Amino acid sequence: MKISTPKIDRNVESLVNPALDAARNRNFITVEELELLTKACTKTRHPLRNQAMIQTMFWHGLRVSELCQLKVSDLDTNTGRLIVKRYANGLILISFLLNPNIG
Repeated sequence: MKISTPKIDRNVESLVNPALDAARNRNFITVEELELLTKACTKTRHPLRNQAMIQTMFWHGLRVSELCQLKVSDLDTNTGRLIVKRYANGLILISFLLNPNIG
């Protein structure tokens, strides 16, 4: 029996309901789609790392390049701040963590 894999699409929700993707042209994912991505990470080689990366990108609005540039020193566990350098416009973004008691 051949197992077919779903078509990879930029919009996870379109895998469930293709009409939704055609109805609206958006450049972001919903919380429900975030949950699907997070759940899919459990099947990867490094599930906790992948879940942390996806959650961080979603909740802090990071681009892939910004995530890749993060260093441990950008995370201040005493104040619960994540410092992100936005290279497109040269600004420094300071995000506050939902749970500053991570240290």
